[in-house]
Amino acid sequence: MPIKSDTPLSVALQLADRGWSVIPLCWPDPDGLCACPRGHIQKNSGKAPLTTHADKDATTDRAVIEGWWAEWPSANVGVALASSGLVAIDCDSLEALQEASGLGLVPTVCRMSHWPAYIYLANDDTPQIRLIHWGKSNKIDLLANGYLVVHGKHQSGREIYLEGDDIALLPQWVSNALHSKVETTVEIPEVPNDAPPVILSAIGGDIWYGRVAVDSEDGRVRAIEQVSTIDRSETLFQLGIKLSKANASYHTIVDALAERDEALGYDKYTDRKDELEYHRIAEKVGQSSYNLTSDIRDHPPEVRLPSFNAGELKRQALSDPSPALTMLPFLGQHESSPFIVGAAHLVSAYPKAGKTELLCRLVSEWCTLGYKVRYFSEESMRFWQARLKLANSEFDDVTIVDALGAGRHLIVADIGRSDSDVIVIDTMKLLMMENENDNGQINMALTPLVAACRASNKTLVIAHHTRKGGGLGGEAAAGGYQFFGGVDVGLELERVGQPTNRRKLHGQGRILDVPELLYERSNDGSFSFLGHSDQLAPQAIATHLAQILTDDFQTTSELRLALTSPRPSADQVSKVLRELAEEKSVERLPPLLEGNKPGVTYKWRRAT
Repeated sequence: MPIKSDTPLSVALQLADRGWSVIPLCWPDPDGLCACPRGHIQKNSGKAPLTTHADKDATTDRAVIEGWWAEWPSANVGVALASSGLVAIDCDSLEALQEASGLGLVPTVCRMSHWPAYIYLANDDTPQIRLIHWGKSNKIDLLANGYLVVHGKHQSGREIYLEGDDIALLPQWVSNALHSKVETTVEIPEVPNDAPPVILSAIGGDIWYGRVAVDSEDGRVRAIEQVSTIDRSETLFQLGIKLSKANASYHTIVDALAERDEALGYDKYTDRKDELEYHRIAEKVGQSSYNLTSDIRDHPPEVRLPSFNAGELKRQALSDPSPALTMLPFLGQHESSPFIVGAAHLVSAYPKAGKTELLCRLVSEWCTLGYKVRYFSEESMRFWQARLKLANSEFDDVTIVDALGAGRHLIVADIGRSDSDVIVIDTMKLLMMENENDNGQINMALTPLVAACRASNKTLVIAHHTRKGGGLGGEAAAGGYQFFGGVDVGLELERVGQPTNRRKLHGQGRILDVPELLYERSNDGSFSFLGHSDQLAPQAIATHLAQILTDDFQTTSELRLALTSPRPSADQVSKVLRELAEEKSVERLPPLLEGNKPGVTYKWRRAT
């Protein structure tokens, strides 16, 4: 096997000669940061793929490999496991190494780094999957898919290299574990039937489940076994306050109070013919829970919000040579991209205009740069399987969350626990607002979501619908203006007309000018960035036509195909050519004076 003193290209070619498919990977600088042109986040420095489709681009073709390392001479070397017929046992701790050794590690080729990875030949029936955090140690990764870094530099500065000569067959315990993973059916734990409709505070949960109540003797909240007589009305009122503070809606509070009054055996108002008392409590707590004095009293005096000196922020910005804003690519474009790392984005479009298809393409692109995506969806997994089956990209770093009916509180809590870099909410209806025209409700639903992402520099992308009448400057987004005002970048996706698979993305952002971007989706499901829409303005088309028109007649179709991307539609070309002919700068055959000739192929040339 290659040794650690070999150059990356030499190692890659030796591996290819063995039949191992290789890919070039990012490499770190002396400080452990990404040193390649892609600017990957630090945690992926030294291991993010440099090709568009990650391990799907891996090859044994010497010419391709030589071309890659001619472009990136310092690139780390990765091996695609599935296409090379390999399985790796990657041990991430001493406990993991001891556990794997106890199960049986036959001598084989080993990838040396901080912790070793043992490489074996896969069996014919080995499932091509990845089993992460396996075993009692929770630190063993069994990898039969994806890629493994086998040579180069770790971000810690440690060298990565291969050791050993002969590769062994896969141990049986690894095969059993991978097969067991495929056969296992994941059971989703059911939420208890008596669970509260929102996430309550600790004391709120105790009131909900009847573990504490208000004592009628002195009005204090005590453990239920210490209460002499329960003050049922005051206990229900306190529960209403806790529900309101957890952002439960008016009607949710009414329904919850009625259910708890009966379930806990209080029966204070259950015999009433109407729910008037529950409505009265909901109205009162809706006022008291937002009382400023109450909010101040609930927080200790030493609490201070994060604050920063503006002068120091400016000096830090001026001393940092990197761009102030880091952009996520948009269909391969960085400079034109409207997506900012760590910012909140709203993407609005008319229903079925292609929002989800575009977001799927973008998150797969972001994953190739090492970003992990958590995608909250209103669609069932059956539809997702159908969509992913048609996709050309990989989605191993995308987690799809079936969030229909979960509500904004559970979504915000899930985001807070997630280690993902990008959060996608598809669509805004998952937040379950009663009135999307009420800017107050929008603010209460949207702000916690944005704040949860900003706290850990997560990028937030929210899909939303546009109103039927459209609009400019953010007015196209359905509902109140706070949808647009509550995010950093507001985007609108529109159909462009002909061809029908062409779309335009435009919008506005904080300190960011968003150009009008055009793209197309091909019949095979791939996306192509076309350019800026001003390149398809009539004057721009006329300028480009003037450059390709000659003294010889050419058909409309021939002229259109000679134009560079973004290529206008046939109707646009015909319209501009007719205008040029009316201006006498272009001649048409048959002549323009003869009027329209249905069924005749028009030809054009420069006026002589």
